Amino acid sequence: MEEQGMPDDVITEILLRLPSKSVLRCGAVCRSWRCITTCPYFLATHSSRRPNEMVVVIESDKLGTVPLTAPVKGRQMWESEGRPWSSRPLYFCCPKYKAGDGNTIAYCKILDSLDGLLVFEQRVGLYFISNPTTRQRAYLPPLGPETCTNPVACGFYFHRPSGEYRLLCHGTDQAAATGGDLYYTLSAGGSQPRRLVAAPAERPRVYQPPVTHRGALHWLPCFIEVMRTGKMRILAFDTASETFRLMSTPPVRDGDAMSLVELGGVLCVAAMKLHDGTSLDIWALQQDCEAETERSSWVLRYHVEMPLIELGLNVVVRSVVAAGEDVILVGRRHNGVARWFHLKEGRLLKQLHLWPRLVFLVFRESLVRHAFFDSPGPDLSHVQQQEADYLHFKY
Repeated sequence: MEEQGMPDDVITEILLRLPSKSVLRCGAVCRSWRCITTCPYFLATHSSRRPNEMVVVIESDKLGTVPLTAPVKGRQMWESEGRPWSSRPLYFCCPKYKAGDGNTIAYCKILDSLDGLLVFEQRVGLYFISNPTTRQRAYLPPLGPETCTNPVACGFYFHRPSGEYRLLCHGTDQAAATGGDLYYTLSAGGSQPRRLVAAPAERPRVYQPPVTHRGALHWLPCFIEVMRTGKMRILAFDTASETFRLMSTPPVRDGDAMSLVELGGVLCVAAMKLHDGTSLDIWALQQDCEAETERSSWVLRYHVEMPLIELGLNVVVRSVVAAGEDVILVGRRHNGVARWFHLKEGRLLKQLHLWPRLVFLVFRESLVRHAFFDSPGPDLSHVQQQEADYLHFKY
């Protein structure tokens, strides 16, 4: 009797449980396995099952990831040899390039993360997308001085009507009648920037990575802007219509440090006492608010007391991400302190002092294929050739 192999659906289910690197290797075993591991449905399902991780900067040119969930009791984040406590090794590094003087080695700045894609700034106005899992990269249309000056990346998003990944940027056009502040979108696979409407009057002076909620990017204005206007409102950008709107903020205490976060599909504001960092309030946008407007309604969902003696120094929260059901990870961007809090239980689960820097970008590896990686890309002939040729990626 001829021996029968395992059914394809069983093989598929096994492969879906493997990490991306193992899936790539299994795809080279035989033709049937390659058909399974290259199927778009398989790739999308596999990506959805991968765990969320936090991006960390290990050295000046090295990026890695650590688990987003709180570490188990008694287990350290880093072992003595400097490897992460997770079994996953560090597997991608920050690209570097030779600067304009031909001698200086500069490192690209990581800006954002979405769907397994990372966005880097090589220099002012020049950005590219990288998938560290598949080792692919693609440049976005550059923002040169002929387009605008002082370009700043604001947020990376997926534009559903066109099926494109786009980077929203702010720039200045001194000759514009609108006052000079303009927004542009850079599409993956596109050749030219596209100008949007003028910047809102209360736009942030500094753009932190936005929080995506209900198909919109959200930012809080920086402290300087609040001091100037005397009020704080959230700036929202609808990624489908590519239009802006302003939203009200919850009635937080004067001088609280605030951060946006999405918890359980609800947009929330985390507010901590700025002078001592001893309490944290979580305000949630009312679910019955069909439209996010300047009169959005907020409700206080959680209040967490955090004794200063438990937290030590530099405790004021600047960044918050969801790290599980009713669990948040709080800390400061580019700071080596991370804290996991259970909101319902109102207690600190874990505090770790890390020697790498947290950038508070959530990453989930993905093998999904994107056509823009195979497209010719924008014309970069005006970019210094040595800069483009010396760009290195390490995996």
